[in-house]
Formats: sequence, structure tokens, C-alpha cells
Amino acid sequence: VEVVFGFTGAAASTALSFGLPAAIDLRLGRAAALRERAGSWALLLVGSGLGAVSLANHARDVILEASAAAPVAAAARRVW
Repeated sequence: VEVVFGFTGAAASTALSFGLPAAIDLRLGRAAALRERAGSWALLLVGSGLGAVSLANHARDVILEASAAAPVAAAARRVW
């Protein structure tokens, strides 16, 4: 459950904070010049980058935690 909520939180928090406002602004301002929408594009790109980094960081933490627990689980199996 922790892994699922971790991945969901890593993706949803950056999408709601960065991606969604920028995407709404870009969608509503279709006729505006690119120069006027540069901030929205930057926010969308930064949000996408941060989302990818947060997902990768959580995946790395899950993998490292699982690999650290593997010797403990193997030792517990030997005891029983």
C-alpha cells in the first residue's frame, strides 16, 4: 500500500502543482502569442521534469529498501 500511495503521490502532487495550472492556461489562451505564454510553457516543462525526478527518486527508494530487506528475510527463513 505504501508503494502505491508513494507513486500516486509523487505523480499527482507535481501534476496538480505545476502541470494542471499551466495546461489550463495554455488551453484557455489558444490565440495568444507564444511570447505571452512562455511562462506557462516553462511551468509545464519544469513540472514535467520534477514529476519525472520525483517518480525516479521514489522508485530508487523502493528498490533500495527492498534490496536492504532481502538479507534480513533470507536470515529469517534460515532460522525457521
